[in-house]
Formats: sequence, C-alpha cells, structure tokens
Amino acid sequence: MRYLWLVFFAGFLYLSIVFITQNLDPIVIRFDLDELGLNFRFERPIFVPIFVTLALGILFCVAYFFTYHSQLRVLHRNQVMEVKRLKRLVLLERNKNQSLEQRNHELQQIVERMQYLLDDKEWLEEPRRLPEKTAEPA
Repeated sequence: MRYLWLVFFAGFLYLSIVFITQNLDPIVIRFDLDELGLNFRFERPIFVPIFVTLALGILFCVAYFFTYHSQLRVLHRNQVMEVKRLKRLVLLERNKNQSLEQRNHELQQIVERMQYLLDDKEWLEEPRRLPEKTAEPA
C-alpha cells in the first residue's frame, strides 16, 4: 500500500512533464486595478499559471488540514482529561460505597449479636404480674 502512493506520484510527474512539453505556447496574464495603481502583466507558457494554481490549492488544503487537525487534537485532549477525571470520581464513589457497605455489614452483625443476646434473657419476656391483694372483709 505504501508503494501505491509512490506509483501515483511517479505517474503524476510523468503526466506533468508530458503536459509541459506539449504546452509551451506563451500566454499573457494581465491584472489591472487602476484605483490602487496595480498593473500586472505576465507573459509565460500556459503550464506556469496552471501549476501555480495547483500548488496554491495544495497549500490551502494543507493549511486547512493542519488547522482542523489541531482543533481535533485539542478536543481529543480535553475529552481524555474529562475521561480521566470521571474515572477518578467513579473510583472515589466505589471506595465510598465499599466503606459504607462494610459499615452496614458491621452494624448488621452488631444487631444480630444483640438480638441473640436478648433472646436468651428471661427478663425481657412479659412481666409477671404480682398477685393482687384481696380486700379483707371488714
């Protein structure tokens, strides 16, 4: 796959050389802007403006790619930092929940022990009533 790009580039160079050798006719490029006093006049072969236009297009594409790519990298870095922060929060909550579960288990054991001890005590049963004194006949 890596050699495929090399083949494409070699083909592009070959076709470019063929194009250059077949299009040597000179053309005149004029740009007149009288308000600013700008007057340009170029007489070059036709392939020069075509290749200059192609090169400028490639440069603009590369510039756009780098700006867009840098924005994506910043966004990716921010998301990675957010994921790390959320993982830390999950870990803290998990530790807190484990400690609460341990405390709940300890309290449950204490309650079970107390219930066991209280079940053995007789004094917690219904209180015994003392016999009522009967009134003596007078």
